[in-house]
Amino acid sequence: MKKLILFTVLALTATGSAKSAAATSNDPTETNQSKTSSSGQTTDNQSHSAPDEPTKRAQSDVTGTYYYKSGGRLNVMEVQKTGGSLRATFAGIYEYKTDGELMNNASGTEGVITAKLNGNSAVLQMKEYPDCRITLKFTGGKLIVRQEEDCGFAGHVTADGVYVKRSSEPPQFNRAWSSEEYEKLPDTTINAGRIRFAAGKREATVNGKISETQKEFAYLIGARKGQTLEVIVSGGSANNDVGCYFIAPDGLNLMGEGDSQTLLRAKLPQTGDYKIVVSANETENANFKMRVIIR
Repeated sequence: MKKLILFTVLALTATGSAKSAAATSNDPTETNQSKTSSSGQTTDNQSHSAPDEPTKRAQSDVTGTYYYKSGGRLNVMEVQKTGGSLRATFAGIYEYKTDGELMNNASGTEGVITAKLNGNSAVLQMKEYPDCRITLKFTGGKLIVRQEEDCGFAGHVTADGVYVKRSSEPPQFNRAWSSEEYEKLPDTTINAGRIRFAAGKREATVNGKISETQKEFAYLIGARKGQTLEVIVSGGSANNDVGCYFIAPDGLNLMGEGDSQTLLRAKLPQTGDYKIVVSANETENANFKMRVIIR
């Protein structure tokens, strides 16, 4: 097992093995609800709520450990409220494969950061990176994190995401966290259902809506090795920041061609269930349309 110390007060351990495959079509958690688009596509929808979402607490009760997990990204944010201030740390890992070998970038804040709590929000800043701003917003039992500018994190490691609260206990900032503790936890993206093509069709259209606490929707689609998956996203808001990314059956982010905002295309390396994740950065309320094509 290869251990990666992110910084002095918080550590994550890389397991050195790929994540488990995505859910299959006979997933017993899927419901019988469905929606059909004008192109004849059907999605089997699940409830639009994050898995194992913790009980909503009063906004003042923000102390605890939060995590975000999706597409090879695993982030942990530890927070403790002290009077009108917050003490917080962030750690993140981005896993990927190079020539079939699992690699990872690990990074995070150096030490505990103290920030003023304004209502349900706080901004973390680091002296080493004065332009870096990590905004924390506590709402609906979740933690919404937005990173601005360079914070000195390793490649593809970013604090952005809608985090789920894992524990309400005051954090032990000197504890070495292990990624094995989070491997078995569900992704924090919302399962929006499975995309199914009508007989003889290889194209489908999905409609959805982005909201403040639901900024990432994961759609399952089965495909074969060698096929090309193409997704075109339209709609969104004036920010033009609603886009998508792919997660392969091994749970890692699948790099593709395109700008990831309006178009993403990738040749599929293996047979199995892929996830198409629609996400937004700043947008908090917008409708989107996603066109999915398999060739």
